[in-house]
Parts: sequence; C-alpha cells; structure tokens
Amino acid sequence: MEEDDKVARASPAQGDSDEEEDMPDYRVLSALSSKHLTTAGMSTDASAPSIPKRGEKDFEPTGFGGQIKVLEQSRHALFTTISLPRAHSSKTLCTATWDPHFQRAFVHAQRGQSCTHMGVSQRRRLESGQNQTCLELFPEETIYLIERGALDCRWTQTPGAVPSADAFLSCIPISASQAFSHLMGQDGCTMARYQIYAYLKRLGYIVQRASLVDQLRATASQRGLLGISATDSFDTVFDTLRIVATDEPESPTKPVRDESLQPFFYAWRPASHFKRSHPPPPEFRICVLEADQHPMLNGHDFDTLFSHIPIPSSTGSQGDDKELAEVRAQNRRAYGKQRTARVPPATTRNPSRLRSLISRLTWILHILQTFISKWGISCVKVKQTLQ
Repeated sequence: MEEDDKVARASPAQGDSDEEEDMPDYRVLSALSSKHLTTAGMSTDASAPSIPKRGEKDFEPTGFGGQIKVLEQSRHALFTTISLPRAHSSKTLCTATWDPHFQRAFVHAQRGQSCTHMGVSQRRRLESGQNQTCLELFPEETIYLIERGALDCRWTQTPGAVPSADAFLSCIPISASQAFSHLMGQDGCTMARYQIYAYLKRLGYIVQRASLVDQLRATASQRGLLGISATDSFDTVFDTLRIVATDEPESPTKPVRDESLQPFFYAWRPASHFKRSHPPPPEFRICVLEADQHPMLNGHDFDTLFSHIPIPSSTGSQGDDKELAEVRAQNRRAYGKQRTARVPPATTRNPSRLRSLISRLTWILHILQTFISKWGISCVKVKQTLQ
C-alpha cells in the first residue's frame, strides 16, 4: 500500500502541459528499487512495483539550488533503475546455441510466436551419423531476439558440430552487448542492415534474406529433364540449351556491376500467408546502402538495381504474378476489415417540423407583401404632391 501511495503522489495534476513533453519521475523509483535489491546487487523475490508514467517537468532553469538538487536526484534514480537486471518469463523464452563456424544459432526450443517467421530449416548430420532437421537463425535474427529478451542464446562447446540440446545448460550465456560485438559483421550482417531489419520487424513486417528466399523458391519449382522450369526467362533457357560455351568479349568501357546493388531483404505485410519452407513472392525488395560509403547513384547503378526485379508482364513470371496477386488480396481483405467506415444512419425528416417551417415562410411573405403595398401607395402620393 505504501508503494502505491508513493506512485499515486508522483502523478502530476491535470494541466495544460502536453503528455508527450512530460518525463518519467525516476525519483519515485529510487525508494522502490532499494527494496528489491540486496547488498550484492541481486534482485529479491519481492513483487516488482508499478512504474509511474510521468512526472513534473521544469521547462527552463531558474538558478535556484533546489532545482539542481531535484535534477541530481532524478538522474541518480535513473541510473539506479537501469542498473537493475532485466528479467524475462521462461514460458516465452526460446533457447538456442550459437556456432561461430556455421555462423548460425541452432534453436533447441521454440516458445511463443517469436520464431514463427524467422530462420531456415536445414538438415544437418550429427556426430552419431544420423540426420536431423534444425532451425537455424541468421545473425540479425539472433541479435534481434536477444535484444527483445525472447531468446536465451549461448556459446557452443563444440564449434563445427551441430550442438546438442542436452549440453545447453552447461554453455556460457550470451548477453546483448556480447551479441552486438561478436555477432555483428558475420555473414553480411552490418549495423545498417540490422537497423533496417529491426525497424521493419518492430512494425510487424515479415522479413527474410533475399538469397534464402530465392534459393527456396528455385528448389521448390518443378523442373524438367533438362533442368528448365516454366518460370525461367528466355536467356536462362538458351544458356541451359547451349552445348558449346562461348565467351562474349566484354567492352572495356562497360563498368563492373556492384554486388551491393541488389536486394538483401525481402519483406511481406503481416497478413500474408507465409510458409517458411516455401515463401511467397516478395511484396517489397530492400537494398541497404550506407550513405557515407556509397556515392550518389547514377543511371547505371539504377539499371543494375532494377535488373534484379522481374518484369510483371514477362513470359516466365506468370505463376509468380498470380501468387503475388493472392498475397496482396489477402492483405487488402485483412486491412479492409480493420478500416471499415461507419456509415451514419439515414435520418428521416419530421413532417411536423416541415409544416412549422412552411407556416413561418408564409408569415414572412405576408409581411413583405403588406410592406411593399403600403410603400407603393406612399410613393404615389409623394409623386402627386410634387407635380
């Protein structure tokens, strides 16, 4: 009860200040945090207090010592609050083991909906000689789940071999800072690409690597005896049927294509029926470029970038166009249900009000007619006297 009273007293009175400009009052947490920390700095078993939403704010300095003292207390309470260990529920916490040799995180237990649209299922050979299908996470997916507190990832004890779930408890855990320092930069995961990935995931989009989606869709497509599929373009078909390989001389003035000018991520809206083993055609193709390292794009760069996007009207992409149209229709139906406009009911006119309005108009017209008739007679009399 005492904690609730303190939190209630910390809430400011209703005034003209905007809620977006109000800051949390961390001074209230200084007293509450001390009750949940022991001398060693570990959290106790007491129930966690409720955090106040906002507190009073001074918009400009006044020069008095009391204001500086309050600011120091709030700053000290802020540092005390963020120094508390982060606790997460084990019911929704997934477990995985990171292997630096494969540059993947092998998931042992999936809990909740965190890994539903993440990772890739690979069939690996164990040390015993048996094959096992494992769910593997890319570096950006592993860092994102660790940062959100949805994944308990640990270092493997046997690099180069598929980690076992039995040895998970004996492995060393990976913190969020260690994940950013060690996992960042592996397998093409840069800070810019991770920021784009994390931003889209927080918005609810389904994001996968473009190379993985292209590989899964190429493997799932049915090919004939010569390895030709119905969705292949004419150039791919002719290259497959070519018996004698010919080397075309490259023009010395033709610039070399930049490998970074290609989609790195594919994205879908949340309402898409996404299947991890056979993903649908992408709705959005994302190419991540760092402005401080890549110059301004010219005409050739745009030609290289858009050459990775198939033409919708081409002969070989009719199946993809149909599947992509179904995905877009699913999202339109889903968003249409959420945005149904409320049509106001049709109002019928009251006949009694209409009659009263007509009677008032009739009365006004009668007054005007009387006034005009009297004014006309007076004008005639004035004209006769003047003559």
